[in-house]
Parts: sequence; C-alpha cells; structure tokens
Amino acid sequence: MKRDAEALKRGNFDILVIGGGINGAGIARDASLRGFKTALLEKGDFASGTSSKSSKLIHGGLRYLEQLEFKLVYEACRERRILLKIAPHIVKPIRFIIPIYKDDSKGPFLIKCGMVLYDLLASFRNVKPHKMISREEVLSLEPNLKRDGLLKGALYYDCYMNDSRLCLENILSAAQSGAVCVNYIKVVGFIKEGLKIKAVKVRDMISNETFEVRARLFINASGVWADEVSRYTGAKTNFVRPTKGVHLIIPALTKGNAILTFTHADRRALFVIPSSAWTIIGTTDTDYGDSCDEVRADREDVNYLLKEINRLFPDLNINSGTVINTYSGLRPLVNTGVASASKVTREHKIYEDDSGIITVIGGKYTTYRHMAQEVVDKALRYFPQRRPVVCKSADIPLFGGDIAQIEDFARSILPAFEGSGISPVSATHLINAYGSRWEDVFEIAKEDNLLERICEHNPHIRAEVVYAFRKELAASISDFMMRRTWIGYSSCRGKDCLGVLSEIMKKYLGFDEDRLRKQRSEYLEEIELGERFKIR
Repeated sequence: MKRDAEALKRGNFDILVIGGGINGAGIARDASLRGFKTALLEKGDFASGTSSKSSKLIHGGLRYLEQLEFKLVYEACRERRILLKIAPHIVKPIRFIIPIYKDDSKGPFLIKCGMVLYDLLASFRNVKPHKMISREEVLSLEPNLKRDGLLKGALYYDCYMNDSRLCLENILSAAQSGAVCVNYIKVVGFIKEGLKIKAVKVRDMISNETFEVRARLFINASGVWADEVSRYTGAKTNFVRPTKGVHLIIPALTKGNAILTFTHADRRALFVIPSSAWTIIGTTDTDYGDSCDEVRADREDVNYLLKEINRLFPDLNINSGTVINTYSGLRPLVNTGVASASKVTREHKIYEDDSGIITVIGGKYTTYRHMAQEVVDKALRYFPQRRPVVCKSADIPLFGGDIAQIEDFARSILPAFEGSGISPVSATHLINAYGSRWEDVFEIAKEDNLLERICEHNPHIRAEVVYAFRKELAASISDFMMRRTWIGYSSCRGKDCLGVLSEIMKKYLGFDEDRLRKQRSEYLEEIELGERFKIR
C-alpha cells in the first residue's frame, strides 16, 4: 500500500473521516466494509497522537466498577472477546495480580466483590476466571513486592496489545476494503454551499500543496483536536476535556505478571505492565490546557509515579535514573463539567450537525470498534437511497489476523525459518507483529538479503524497514521507530539503529542524505521529549 494523496483529489467520497487515531481508523474500516466510498485524513502519522500513548491494555475496565459504570464494563468485556478473535497477533491475554495491603482503601472483601462482578459482567467468559490467592502465593509470583502489611491478593486476566499496530491494522484493513487513507494531510478549512459542507480544504504536509477533498458526509474523529476541527466549520464548540496520561518506561520489573494497585495519593488505579524487555508504569490523569501538539511528562508527573511504584517495590530504589523514557498522551474525554478529571466518564458521545458533520468524542481504546459501529449506523440516515448494510467489523479479521490461535500458529510456522539466518527470537517477533502477513516480510528479507537484525538490542530485522515504507505507509524515521515498531522505547532508544536504518532507506527507498539528516534530527528531538522532565 502506497501513500496516494492524488486519490483524494480524484475521489468524490461518500464519507470522509478526519483523524487517523484508533477511532477514525475503526470508522473508516467499518464504513468501507459496508460499501461506502471512504477516505481518511490524518495530519501526522497514523496513531501519532493519543492512540500510541495508551497503557497498552485491552481491558474490561475493572476500575470503572467503583464508578458504577456497569454498562461500560459489560461493553468492554464483550469487545475484548471480539478483538481476541479478530486480532490474535496483536491482542493477547495477560495475567494481573492485585496485591491487597492492610492500609489499602479497598480490602479483601471489596476486591473479591469486584472480581465476582467483573466475571459476571463478562458473562463468565473472561479470559480466565478470577482467583483469590494467599499472601504466600502473591510473594511466590512476585517476590519483590512489599511484604509489610500484605494480606492476600487476587489473580485475574485482561489483555495486552500493541496500540500503534492495532490502529495501523485498522487502517490497512480499511484500505483493503477500498478506503483511501492518507497520513500527513492537515485540514485547514471547510467549503460550504449554503449551510451544507461540501468539501474540506487540506494541506499536504509533505508536498506543501493545498487542495480540496469532496464528500457527502464528514466525520470528525480527531480526538483532542475535535474542537479545533469543528471551529473550521464556523461552530464554537467545547466538546473535549483533555486530560494528560503519563507513563514511565523502566527496565523489566516483574516476573512477567502485570500488577494493578490503587495509589495512596488519590486512590487512582496504577498499572505495572511487562512489555518485552521493559516495564510500563502508569498512568496519571490530570486536566491539560496547553498545546495538544506538545504534551510531555513533567517532573511532578514522574515523581508521582515513582513515589507510588517505590511504595509497591520498596527495596528496588527505582528513581529518575532508572527511567529509560516517558511517553504522554491526552485523553479526549467528553466535557461533562465533572470536577475531578479521573471521575469523567469514559463513555463516548456522538454529536450531529445540520451542516453535514458528525463528531465523536471520548470512549476507551477497548471499545473503539463498537463506537465506530454506532457512528456508521448514524451515518446511514444521510444516505436514504442506499440499502442499509449490517456491520461486519466484529466478524472479519483485521489485516494479518486471519489465524485461529497465535501460539499454535507460531509453532506451525517457526520451522519455516530454520536455516534462513533469522534467529528464533526474530522469527517469533515477526509472527507476533505481522500475524498471517509474516511471509510478506520474510520474502523481502530473502530477496534483498535483509535478514539481519537492525541492531543487537531489538529483534527487528532489516526487511521490516523496507516493508514499513512500501506497505505500511511509513514516511519518516520516527514513523518506523515509534509506531511501526517500538524501537524508540528500547534501551538504545533507536540511536544504535540510525546508521543501518539510514543506509537501508538510502539504498532501497531512495532517500537522499539531506532528507535523512533532517529526519534523524526530528527523530532525536522526539525521543528526547520523553526525557525533558530531567531538565531543571
């Protein structure tokens, strides 16, 4: 798949989606599966905003039970089952431990009640049923946890995901169904005929060309930028309440288990998520009023998370020097006027305007597919001459997801790599990252002799660079390092890969040295953004 801005000029679309995060990607996929002539525009790279800055969880939302959001939890548990089915290479079960301490705000009885209710709302079809375990069992699983005051624990299962690739797979699936999806296209205005919007005026951020894209219906799925996009129509909206979520990346902390606890500072949920060779700790939830394009962690955010994680692991002395990097995203929550940011509902809301634009705000990553279904269902009434088509997105696998079970699939495929020169670690990575499309990457590796790793710190092979730019709409070094892969979050933060990456881009993709120099500089600025909390 190639980036095709010219197709936007030629097309007169049924539906034009603004925003290439997970909500926009899901809407474009659903609309194209139902036969609508669909386009999607994203001002940066796909998933470059909030959709690559999540806690990397597809979860039922156990913590929302305290807020009595039973409908949201029920919906999230259902959607989790669907995503396990349609994207088994991206969404995978993970075991959680909730350690319960004497001084916690929630004791064993409350946790047990929450666990039972969680299983009930999942129709007793959670990944596995919960289990209450003794103090000794908790410490046998995670011996570095604080021992003083530990009463017992709970085991339950949710799912871990690669958020940027889940978004990308929706984009690729939409394109496979006929949608035109183009990144680095920024909306700069709308064109009306009377009261109705007939076209959107855009700027190609790569060529700097300005042109119009025509459609019958426009869907604003731009997340925290939704009010900004809406104002181009002449409306003065205040749909969004952005809240900042900061995560820390540190070296591997647990024995492979995820941990959920509740902070002592403000009783928020705190996640400790194992991810490859590192651990994600998060998240904060604070109101945000600065530029949505420049969000970053500050020292207060980092200290808050470090204080709580050291309470949980008091003997490990985790400090700012332990932190490999941070990442920060903004939640596009519905502006309901609730005082506390952490108490704002994670439900979504859909607004319709007589000018011909639908705006969707809020929601959870886990429920994006259902949200997209609701939006496209509403879009149907704008096309009364068309026969309604039932949503198919819950039944058709995502791009690369047409496999029954990832572990069985991996066992059957791994022998194909024997003698190829690709290590078992890299082979396993290819299967987990690309699912049934692993062979497309493998063929490039064999044909162009790109079988070696990009660097010793990561399992990624050199063929993935070529594949990302030729088939996955990557346009820059940052796109590859931060979203097509997570190399930018690894111990070397991608710096050790830059030389090899540049040579591959020059030889196989036609990048000249001036363009590469600029992209290297932009990439280094992006990864350094996560370390600025260290600057006084």
